[in-house]
Amino acid sequence: CVDNNMSAFIPKSVSSEWAHAWLSQLDFEEFVNPGAIPSFTEGQQKELPFLVPPHDEQVAICREIERLNRSKNNLSKELRTSLEFLKERRAALITAAVTGRITVEEMAAQVGIWVDRVDKVDGVDLVDKVDKERAL
Repeated sequence: CVDNNMSAFIPKSVSSEWAHAWLSQLDFEEFVNPGAIPSFTEGQQKELPFLVPPHDEQVAICREIERLNRSKNNLSKELRTSLEFLKERRAALITAAVTGRITVEEMAAQVGIWVDRVDKVDGVDLVDKVDKERAL
């Protein structure tokens, strides 16, 4: 124990990557003393469940976790990029419809959706808004 507010875990028989991977998945709320300032004693630390597979398995599991995390991060990035593109595209289509450069039906065809009439988008009556803008 470093002091009464901090302690360290120094792995000896496991790789630090394995220790991080294993300890990261534990829900420490199950092990701490509840209270205004939850505490986690050295005795409780000694009681933590800690699986120790053979070293080659530790390495293989950690590599797979890294691969999955990279994949997850790449997919998250692609999703954010796609969402930004879709927001921009939606705004451009609404602007085109409001300014009369495109009809609501043409807008629906551009996005691959067939509609007889689009009444509202986010609570805005588009048909009414388009008619008012065209009257100006």
